Amino acid sequence: GFNVPEDEYRTADGWIYYSDWNDNGHLYKIDSNGENKKLLVDGHDCSNTVYFNRMLYFNAEENGKVYCTDTEGNMVYEVSEAPGKLQWVEQSGFNEYTYTEKDIESNLYGNPTVTRSMGYNNDRFATDDGWVLYGEDADFDIYLTDSDVENEIYTIESHMLYMFRIYNGTPERKQISDFPADDIRSSFSGDNRLFFVNEKEKQINGASPIYMYDGTETRCISGDLKAVTYGFMIKDYNDYEDPVYSDKIGFITPEEIGEGTYHLIDLDTGEITQKSLIDADEPVYVDDPGIYIYEEFSGNGYEVYKNENDDVCVKDEDGNVTDLGCITPVYREGDIIYYGKSNFEDHGKGHDVVFWQGKYVASTARYSLLKLNLKTGEKDIISDDFLYDRIIDDSIMMFSEGSGIYKKMCGDDALSVYPNNGSERYGEVYSIGYLQRRIWQPRYLYKFDKDGNITQLTDCHTEYWLYIPNGSDKATLTQYG
Repeated sequence: GFNVPEDEYRTADGWIYYSDWNDNGHLYKIDSNGENKKLLVDGHDCSNTVYFNRMLYFNAEENGKVYCTDTEGNMVYEVSEAPGKLQWVEQSGFNEYTYTEKDIESNLYGNPTVTRSMGYNNDRFATDDGWVLYGEDADFDIYLTDSDVENEIYTIESHMLYMFRIYNGTPERKQISDFPADDIRSSFSGDNRLFFVNEKEKQINGASPIYMYDGTETRCISGDLKAVTYGFMIKDYNDYEDPVYSDKIGFITPEEIGEGTYHLIDLDTGEITQKSLIDADEPVYVDDPGIYIYEEFSGNGYEVYKNENDDVCVKDEDGNVTDLGCITPVYREGDIIYYGKSNFEDHGKGHDVVFWQGKYVASTARYSLLKLNLKTGEKDIISDDFLYDRIIDDSIMMFSEGSGIYKKMCGDDALSVYPNNGSERYGEVYSIGYLQRRIWQPRYLYKFDKDGNITQLTDCHTEYWLYIPNGSDKATLTQYG
């Protein structure tokens, strides 16, 4: 029921792809004006839709396999020959400060593992020449070594790695690993190399060799050594994007746990050397022990940090300190800092309970959203029902309240972004999201424009969807589950 006023009409700026639960989960597309709806896939109940290289990849619920189609639904290709899924790939850093005996614990299976890590971008993996990484199910069972039940079995979910692409209209597939793979990582330099370990060996023995796929073949790069953990060498938390560190991998063997050493692989030469860890008690990315600096909220004469009591403080250039207590910084715009503060101080830091169906149950924390003027010290409450933020860019902040209403900051005011009695206004897509609804009610897809106006895009329950601007090779906004 949305009509664009004639004097405001413009061409739709992109497409929404979604599964229609009113039509057996079939895949549809609709433009960002809510018009020109088209059925793309009518033979599968589609979920987990992802967009790569102008192709839509999805899982078929009836058999668990991965399929893909073009954005017009002209042809559906079978990607995986067995149940599987597109694989998440992590960029992970390793530095010589990180690992000490305090970072070691026994996991579920009794094997020693390093638990402290520095992970960054988690995403699915696609190459410039069209290859997409996916896995086919290769689950296996192990016996729990620390179980009270004799011979208790635990199933590990794992996958054999493959790549798939459509080349000149022909599907191509190649195998990357012939064993269950885990800890899949890519380099910070954005090349086509992939790194992973043998998941089965890691679960049984607590460690695994490190393997690299270089675009042509897979080979072991750690020699006879096995890694408990590994990552690309970085100096600190700020410079992990420097491509020079994409040529060196650090890892710890089981024998090195608590010994103050690690191994270094030079990917250019293949040389493996052993080095010493720096004392982890030496502070990293902090001014004083126990103080963490929020770099993204500091600047222009103000320093925002967390002290040894876990309180967030603001220090001005004259050394004056404002203690904000146990809060969560959310957003800074100029001299204004927005922050969330728990409404249940007596229930601990960041947690509360709620009364539901006759009993108290654990819940996500309820917060108030406040703002602090750094220059004047003035504090104002924005919302007493703050749920989570939806920061759009450096000039717009939106947030959700527990009631389900979205709001956005316009100057000093938080304005509701909500259906406005059918008012018809056209605006370019700025954010797409569900209106908050109870889980057993239908979820429809809406778009909000920059002025807070709303357009309903779908008239059915919409669980999985993508938004792809015209001419783009990448989905800008996505939602699953």
